[in-house]
Amino acid sequence: EVQVVLNKYQTLIDEASEVLGKTSSSIKKSALGGFATEAMLSWDYSAYNIGGDIDLAIINTAGIRATIDSGDITRADVFEVFPFNNMVVLVNMKGKDIKALCNRNSSYLYLDVRNGLSSYKNFDDNTIYQIAVIDYVFEGTYYSEFRNLSKDAYIETNIILRDQLIDYIDKKY
Repeated sequence: EVQVVLNKYQTLIDEASEVLGKTSSSIKKSALGGFATEAMLSWDYSAYNIGGDIDLAIINTAGIRATIDSGDITRADVFEVFPFNNMVVLVNMKGKDIKALCNRNSSYLYLDVRNGLSSYKNFDDNTIYQIAVIDYVFEGTYYSEFRNLSKDAYIETNIILRDQLIDYIDKKY
């Protein structure tokens, strides 16, 4: 009976064991936060007609729950690091609101800006920027800058951050 259950899930077990790459040293949480935001920035969002590149990617630091040890990097490793099904939300926000969000919460967030932009601190206050943020941060009570946005200021993509990271690691390693 146990074998029948295992057989039913063998495809998922095999998928979790898939090797995405190799690393000669362990990958710490801060590096994984950087990888996640890089993955968000480099993702192709053209299907969402957002009208340009993403300028800033944001995730929260507490969402990263593990490190990756040296050796093979598997899908299961990425699931351990990012156990939540955090989805990416694309948001149009004024620079002044992005600055307020990041300045108030920077110690709790991983942030990455698009190449060519040196820092969110240099964003023009009245320019609208496009950001990619996980739904936990977007919907979270700590991040009040998102509360008063109109429905046409954001798009819920249904893209899971973990899938972006799997794709990113698969290409990087």
